[in-house]
Amino acid sequence: MPSESGLPEGVPPLRTYYMYVTGECNLACRHCWITPAFIQSKRSSGERSLPYDLFVQAIREGEPLGLTHVKFTGGEPLVHPDLEKMLLYVTERELGITIETNGTLITASFARFMREETNVRALSVSLDGATSLTHDSMRGVQGSFESARRGVQFLVDVGFAPQVIMSIHEGNLDEIRSLAEWASSVGCSSLKLNIIQTTGRGSKMGSRITDISRLIEIGRWVTGALQPKVSIPIYYSWPPAFDRLGQLTSNSGCTSCSIFNILGILHTGQVSMCGIGVQVPELLYGQIGHESVAEIWVHHPTLLRLREDLPRRLNRVCGDCVLRDTCFGFCVALNYQSSQELTAPFWFCELADKAGLFPESRKRVHNHPSSPSIKS
Repeated sequence: MPSESGLPEGVPPLRTYYMYVTGECNLACRHCWITPAFIQSKRSSGERSLPYDLFVQAIREGEPLGLTHVKFTGGEPLVHPDLEKMLLYVTERELGITIETNGTLITASFARFMREETNVRALSVSLDGATSLTHDSMRGVQGSFESARRGVQFLVDVGFAPQVIMSIHEGNLDEIRSLAEWASSVGCSSLKLNIIQTTGRGSKMGSRITDISRLIEIGRWVTGALQPKVSIPIYYSWPPAFDRLGQLTSNSGCTSCSIFNILGILHTGQVSMCGIGVQVPELLYGQIGHESVAEIWVHHPTLLRLREDLPRRLNRVCGDCVLRDTCFGFCVALNYQSSQELTAPFWFCELADKAGLFPESRKRVHNHPSSPSIKS
């Protein structure tokens, strides 16, 4: 029986595409999990870019399924030769737009174009330090720090309030506060601190923080000591079970994976869980132009298993967490990548639980198999 959206019963609407529109980047970041090819030019030749006709087909096929939003990412989306054309097309379709960029290719004219002619609602710009030495060594290209900060200023000048994203490691922790204060002073909306994952180049990065007690210590410092001293929100990318009660009740930050309402479209035209399909072929669902998006969304066996198993069959600590039904295991793609199980617990939570550091107040108490209660 179809639901109100026209989809079969039990099939949720497809709300968002993560569009990995190019497999190329003008930077060579040491931590990148997508591992795009490095190019020295400002524009791609198109060889590793999502063809415009496949892009249009994906949008057209997604709309009847409930598509309302497109996130442009990459690689670096601004190297795509047809990006402006793509933004105009999505705007014409009255869909929302988010862009994730390294900021180095944003010009004053492109910022005005996005503000005046498109439905771009939010942008995030990556800055991995408060100094050029720290940022440029992380990004692999000299001058990228100043170019990214200039790009942020161009965005602010036309009325955007971009989010700054910082990937943290042992070499840049001392610059978090300075970066937050700079972001606040120029008109950014927030600072997001990402933990570098064991995927792609990040798995080989020597300064990546792996000790769970250290990661929890950093999170407590950010949310407890640092946040009151900075005027913009700072979001630390740990699971919501570690958030303070006030953060949970305000529903701020990043609390869960939108696994039931997203699809990734890779630069090859392949359909995936998200960008993880670049690293994990089992999480590729099909190809635009070969299978329809509707066929994939309604019938692909991996998506069917996800809808059947999550969140109630999450394993171990995630299955016992009181936030299970809103967090969904935090990042299903990474969980599968590390374990080949869709219902595996998130690595952060499992390490914390094994070390006795998972918050006891976030665990269910099973007094009876049919009636779990929650610790006060």
